[in-house]
Amino acid sequence: MSKIHNSEQEISLSRWKYLALGSGVFRLFGIRVLVFGSRRFQRCSNLTDLISAARLWLVFGPLICLFLFGCGKKGPPIPYDVAVPRPISDLEGIVREGKVFLRWSGPLGAEDAPKSGALGEFHVLRAEARLEERWCEECPERLERLDVLKIDRMDNFVLLGDRFVYQDEMVSYGHVYMYRVVSVTGRGYESALSNRAVVFWDTPPDAPRQVEGTAQDMESILRWDGVPQAEGYRIYRKQQGRDFGDAPVAVKGPDELFHRDRGLSNGMLYHYEVRAIRRVGRTWVEGPGSEQVSLTPRDLRPPVRPKALVAIPLAEGIELSWQRNPDPDLLGYAVYRREPEGAYRRLNDAPLEAPLYLDETAILGKRYEYVVTAVDLSPDRNESPFSESVSVLYIR
Repeated sequence: MSKIHNSEQEISLSRWKYLALGSGVFRLFGIRVLVFGSRRFQRCSNLTDLISAARLWLVFGPLICLFLFGCGKKGPPIPYDVAVPRPISDLEGIVREGKVFLRWSGPLGAEDAPKSGALGEFHVLRAEARLEERWCEECPERLERLDVLKIDRMDNFVLLGDRFVYQDEMVSYGHVYMYRVVSVTGRGYESALSNRAVVFWDTPPDAPRQVEGTAQDMESILRWDGVPQAEGYRIYRKQQGRDFGDAPVAVKGPDELFHRDRGLSNGMLYHYEVRAIRRVGRTWVEGPGSEQVSLTPRDLRPPVRPKALVAIPLAEGIELSWQRNPDPDLLGYAVYRREPEGAYRRLNDAPLEAPLYLDETAILGKRYEYVVTAVDLSPDRNESPFSESVSVLYIR
């Protein structure tokens, strides 16, 4: 009878088969769940144990569920190819003003990277070798971390336009340096290695001296003395309040110590700098810049002289007319008059907009000779030569 009772009890407890408050598992409605503690696994063998287990479950069950199944705010899973940034593909090394720079575009778009929060930092990796050693293009690279560039601080690199720029200050003459950059997100996902940038680094040439300039109409002319060991020259130009940038306006050969910069705006101030370059391996090493030369092109070309001047005596005076000038920068006209054997005297103070003028100061019975000039809009108010003269006797 006792065995039968125990069997029935075990059947009634089949849905609460195991319970563990210590180390091990408990089975609840056929589900095995891992729990933590120090007591050993026990089997519920009677109704009293079942009631005790139920009470304990009411107390500790919610905490266990929270610990086991509560994992914070759930969101959509992030695919691996989205979480990992694309590798940088346009890394390049350049030498400007005797310094080594790296520049590249951000994997998320450089202009958005500092604001997006997705991109956390860049790791700059570098390998090096001596110039006299035979550099192997296909040999394995012994890359070491050179620097860590934090997006939220940007204290050791800058964003110029849509590209990041980093200066390697730990360089020595007579070396070749190989660089790669790795992008790292805020969650720690790293991109693959970027493309390789190689810089052959050695002593840069000196700065050019005796740089002189002349401003002309819509152009500037520069001249300078040659630099020993220079294999060419780069000319940089900027406007007031701007930087020279890293793109020269012209590149000259070693024997070209002259540059004519055309297509400028008259009245605009331009600043120039000349830098010598020489070839080291596969890198053009650029030296420091010369002293700056500032030039302002000026409109020195006067308008064409007016044509077809005609003088007609009228009751009110002598009327003058002529053809309109075709010059696009025309400001107006000036009228000059003289008596025989005299000097020309300007009659109008302000330039005339229309090719027409009435001389009301003429005296009856006198002969006058007239000429007309054209004046342009330049600050110097360039004036054309005299038109062909016309002579008239003022009678009514």
